[in-house]
Amino acid sequence: MGVEGAGLFLVFFLSSQVFASESVVVGKVSSVLGAVTRIVPKSNRRVSLANESAFRVGDEIQSKKNGRLKAEFGDGHVLEMGPNSSFRYNIDAETRIGTLSVLEGTLRVKVSKA
Repeated sequence: MGVEGAGLFLVFFLSSQVFASESVVVGKVSSVLGAVTRIVPKSNRRVSLANESAFRVGDEIQSKKNGRLKAEFGDGHVLEMGPNSSFRYNIDAETRIGTLSVLEGTLRVKVSKA
C-alpha cells in the first residue's frame, strides 16, 4: 500500500540515543534505479545516490521520473520510493522522535516491530 501526497508525516520512536545533528546517519540505500539524489541541508548540494549510500538527518531524498529507491533505516524500517517523489527525515533531540515528511509522490514504508 503506497502513500501519496505532500505533507504526510510518519513518526518513529527510536530505540537508540540520537541527536538532531546533520551528521547523524539515519538510513542506507539498499537498491536504487535511475536518478535519485540526496540534497544536503544548508548548502543545497546534490549528491547522486547509489547502493550502500548513507543519508543523514535533514537530507531531502528526491527521485526523478525514472528513479526508484529502497532504503533501510537504522531501526529496521524499510522504505520504498517511487518516481517523482521526495522525502525528508528529521529527529527531535529532546524526544528522540523521528519524523518522515513525504514532500511529494509515493512512498511505501514497512515498519518493524520494536
